Amino acid sequence: MRMWCRFTLTGPRGDNPLGFLATLGVMVTLKDEGIESKLSWKGLTPILRVDMPDMAEKSHEGRERELVRIIHSRLKRAKKRGTDVAEDSSLNDLKKKNLTFSNKEFLDFAEMSFDECRFPERRLLDLISSFGIMGPKKEGKMAPTPWALLSGSGHQEFLKTVNDLMLCCEEDDYHRALFGPWEGDREKYSLRLEPAEDRRYALMDGDPSDSKRRVKTLWGANRLAFEALRLFPTYSADSAEKREGSLGAVGWDDELRSVRWPLWRYPIGVEVVKSILCLPAIWKEGDLTERGRLVEMGIFSVIQSRKVAEGKYKNMTFGIPLWFDY
Repeated sequence: MRMWCRFTLTGPRGDNPLGFLATLGVMVTLKDEGIESKLSWKGLTPILRVDMPDMAEKSHEGRERELVRIIHSRLKRAKKRGTDVAEDSSLNDLKKKNLTFSNKEFLDFAEMSFDECRFPERRLLDLISSFGIMGPKKEGKMAPTPWALLSGSGHQEFLKTVNDLMLCCEEDDYHRALFGPWEGDREKYSLRLEPAEDRRYALMDGDPSDSKRRVKTLWGANRLAFEALRLFPTYSADSAEKREGSLGAVGWDDELRSVRWPLWRYPIGVEVVKSILCLPAIWKEGDLTERGRLVEMGIFSVIQSRKVAEGKYKNMTFGIPLWFDY
């Protein structure tokens, strides 16, 4: 008999792109560890159920600490003699700091990862599928995922930041990401997914380049969000509306520079989550028939966030419910 332990994640919110991704990151990390979980939403608060009989006898605080310990143990990377030592499949073979590979470099790494993939461990292969696609020109560069808001400008590097997070995150960082307080407490190593880190002048009371106004971030949430990218694979979006070889990514509309995701009321596992993120009806908010089908599936809202830029900085905006039927 299964013993589901219920966690109310009081840190992340469903209308925050970083919070939503961090919540999904918990699910994929637990799956990597062979632990089944199910997720639902009570309003904007994630409710996580974890199949762990050993937790049943623990106190509420003890269960929280054990969940955080498992996540940290799975995601940590040790530093030994000055060398990064990955404890699971890693990105050590990626020598660049950003998703700026030539088509050949990207293809070679993807093929190597495919050859080394052994079921059920396919983390690296799934991550690569979320990184982007080969560009249309044979001698050109890859087209990166729209989730990669760092591209080298202003010393902001996507892959280097992820690597630093792998080295720096501790249990307290994951506990804060899951159970709060949801307030940035760390400098550097941000993937720019937190809307509160938006550095546009109109949203700040002074010069955002001033060191005294440095925006702080949540390391644990950023680290978990990176793992969740596996649920947002990229693909070549050849169609009558788009040019040949253009990038498509699950959940995204490139022309609108926007991403959408659903919130649902019934507990579902990570594979079902992956499926509903792809539903075309998410982009048909004006069609009441399509919306009704989503409601029948248990989806009670669709959230939209936009990608914005101010100079060298890119960010995600706070999510806006396009409709709500809770």
